[in-house]
Amino acid sequence: MHQCCPPLSYNNLRYDITLKQYLLNRELNIRESILLLAQLLEGVAHMNSYGIAHRDLKCDNILLDISETSDNCPSLVITDFGCCLADKYHGLYLPFNSHDVDKGGNAALMAPEIVNTEPGPFTNINYTKSDLWTVGTIAYEIFGLKNPFYGDKNNKSTLKNYNYNDNELPPLPECVPPVVSALIKNILKKNIYKRLSTEMAATIMQLYLWVPNIWLSKTSKIPSSNEILQWLLCLTTKVLCEGREIKLLNSNLSDIDRVETKEQINYRRMLSTRSCGRRTMPEYQLIASFLGRVSLVNVKEGLRWIHRNTPMQNI
Repeated sequence: MHQCCPPLSYNNLRYDITLKQYLLNRELNIRESILLLAQLLEGVAHMNSYGIAHRDLKCDNILLDISETSDNCPSLVITDFGCCLADKYHGLYLPFNSHDVDKGGNAALMAPEIVNTEPGPFTNINYTKSDLWTVGTIAYEIFGLKNPFYGDKNNKSTLKNYNYNDNELPPLPECVPPVVSALIKNILKKNIYKRLSTEMAATIMQLYLWVPNIWLSKTSKIPSSNEILQWLLCLTTKVLCEGREIKLLNSNLSDIDRVETKEQINYRRMLSTRSCGRRTMPEYQLIASFLGRVSLVNVKEGLRWIHRNTPMQNI
């Protein structure tokens, strides 16, 4: 899975390029960056819901499918689970009675609660939000900045994951929406108990992308249960009706010969940018994943967090 094609080249493999290569060779617009971050959060939330912690997230271990067209956001997948924690008995709490216990992969991007935990007879390492914290560091790269926890050529990083203060986090670009900026700052809090849950962080990103804008305004009331249910029904209908066409097109491609004709590529492009919001396949996949886990309580809690943590004038 580490062997990838040259930057931005198209081939017959489903996943063409690493996120690291993609960011080096392409200037992303803000919408594309947000969709990539949303997919990454959704993937981590899905893993954690099954009691799995990746423990080695980095841009090299995230693959993208760029086959749809160069104009659309790629589909994102997480790969390389060689360092993952998947313990049926202990779940996301790893007994840590000696330094011989492996904490995981990339030391620079280990969450503070992981790197600072010392072994003891009754000590457990809490991995419930460790991947989430790492996603927060990767978000800086997705939005075009240097990861503040990575070292430079002299092995000097802007921040150290074991002793930084929350107010030392560098500002994100002004183009990043306040909701997204506030979310990233939250999931990078040094204190694990001040961070959102992974599921709630993913939910807030989904709400920012799909709810009516008026719902995000601090001056508006939290929508009623009926209003939220109607919105969820509309989202479901949209995925079933419009997303199905793209899925059928993909399934009709031969499993033997995956090379598309020019006509097929043009048809795929037309489907991915059609009416009613111009949704693409990654967007339909995001919505479908959200609908598969969301609850009414979750939506209301996410909207309340957005209202509390974003400025009055902008969302």
